[in-house]
Amino acid sequence: MFLVQYDGFMPYASATLRASPSRQNSERSHPEQWPLSLIAGLCVAEPLVGAVWQALFARSLGFELRWSHRLLLVGGLWLTYVCDHWFDCHLKGRPAPRTARHRFIQHNPGLIASTWLVVFTLEAVAAMVTLNAKEWFAASALLAGAGAYLALVHSIRQLPVLKETSMALVYAAGVTLFTWHRLEPVACVAALGFVALVLLNVSFIAVREQSVDRASGQTSIAIRTPRLGTWLGGAGWSLSAIACVGALFGGSWTPWYAALAGCAAVMSLVHEHASRLPSDVVHLVFDLMLLLPLPLLML
Repeated sequence: MFLVQYDGFMPYASATLRASPSRQNSERSHPEQWPLSLIAGLCVAEPLVGAVWQALFARSLGFELRWSHRLLLVGGLWLTYVCDHWFDCHLKGRPAPRTARHRFIQHNPGLIASTWLVVFTLEAVAAMVTLNAKEWFAASALLAGAGAYLALVHSIRQLPVLKETSMALVYAAGVTLFTWHRLEPVACVAALGFVALVLLNVSFIAVREQSVDRASGQTSIAIRTPRLGTWLGGAGWSLSAIACVGALFGGSWTPWYAALAGCAAVMSLVHEHASRLPSDVVHLVFDLMLLLPLPLLML
């Protein structure tokens, strides 16, 4: 789902002047893409998406989020995605993926590491001050799940369980984290719908990044399923149709299912015309499409 960096990031122009000729040539070859570098390299899309869906899920459930719930989700998602990309770039014995988000992290390790430590400290303080015992238990379980995901993805190249599936499960668990004690069957079904949407999102991205994954020695759902791209659009339209039924009969969950239906439909439509776009652009576009429910929160 979602989880880009480029060498032309303007504040680092002075560092570019001191860089090797090969790196300078690489940076000059992509001067028009530094905005993409900034947005994707800082990993801001995925936490924002999580915050939007967390708010919509809580509203549908009738649960009032505290400021700390929002802060901990956004910070936790950011920390996890940065760790994921950092390991991609810096683990020995594996070539770094050639994407904008990975180049940004690879070429700015000091900035990323210091920012990560600051965010981690703020997250730890907020958790100690604001969470009760039940919330601590839920947060600890999710932290263990995120750690297991990172360990599996970066220690075993050919995962027995697809990395996209585990990513979707961990992401959805984070979005619903602080409402676990209030979950009922209807809410569980709604959460499973979100798991399907996130899995659809990362699958669309995987189809467009097959060459990148192969070059870095990684596997993906698209590589394991060569014909995925041919029927993925149909899966998206099917999810959208099912969610439309939920929107018609969902009661308080109508906005939630409407958001699922709209996102699945738009992603399927873009998938049919995304072959002309660079993989980095496609990745960011598919992530930002999950922000479509934002207007529903303003009603």
